[in-house]
Amino acid sequence: RSGIYLLNKHRSFFVALLLAVSGASAGEGYDPVPTIWDSTFQLRIGVFFPDLDSSIRIDSTLGRIGDGLDFERDLAMADSKTTLDGGASWRFSRKHVLEWEFFDLPRDGLTTVERSWDIGDTTILANGQISSTFNVRINRLTYKYRFFESPKTNMDLMAGLHGMRVNANLALSGNLIVDGKPFFVSPDDPHVEVEKTKLPLPHFGLGVYHALTPRLIGHAMVKGFALEIGDTYGRLVEANVGVQYQLGSNFGIGGGFKWFFLDVVEDETERVDVSMDFDFFGPAVFLTYTF
Repeated sequence: RSGIYLLNKHRSFFVALLLAVSGASAGEGYDPVPTIWDSTFQLRIGVFFPDLDSSIRIDSTLGRIGDGLDFERDLAMADSKTTLDGGASWRFSRKHVLEWEFFDLPRDGLTTVERSWDIGDTTILANGQISSTFNVRINRLTYKYRFFESPKTNMDLMAGLHGMRVNANLALSGNLIVDGKPFFVSPDDPHVEVEKTKLPLPHFGLGVYHALTPRLIGHAMVKGFALEIGDTYGRLVEANVGVQYQLGSNFGIGGGFKWFFLDVVEDETERVDVSMDFDFFGPAVFLTYTF
């Protein structure tokens, strides 16, 4: 999906965010409050509204390349979902921060296929049924080092580890061909293809924070990495941009946009590869408590 299409789709959120920022800035007095980036602890809980695009391909043990299945287009999964997004950070010295974040996105779909698909050692024929789940769970720990600071701008270098789990489950029923033999499989007892990946993927990044007013801070961050561990290759890129407004000494509100891309390939045998792609883009809003 093009970035222009997604930005146009969320244009109303973007306009509302700008208006809220303008209103907050216009009504702000000159009494200073503890700056957001100097708080010792910060807790964040929010709601994320991503548009989703995900796919999977499972090759056969006989060397046949499997068909790529798009979870949203081919398997009738929702292409957008509301989910929780949160985290906590600890500034243990002026320039050093540890941050933990979590994200959990379970989805499922059910569809009747209009043509045959090759999935691993199985071919599902037209009018067969696929019940699917695709779950992504991320727990992420990041260390941040403030390498640049001025009265209004800070910049952080980041390094950390994604504790990532991706589960894909395809339950096939109807007329199937398994290992070259035809079968009819009841939906009550489907043929199941399960792929699970637990990938401890490191990441590095850069964060920029700018005080637009004493209470309002804008931020932009990017993280990414690519790594091969054994027979598994993973690549991720993540970026987000937004603002945070401090309502008082402890509470704040914020919003922005997030983009995330994950690509995982597993070389299970000499003949079998499994590849999963997952990316999302969308607006997020959140509340913070700093102390």
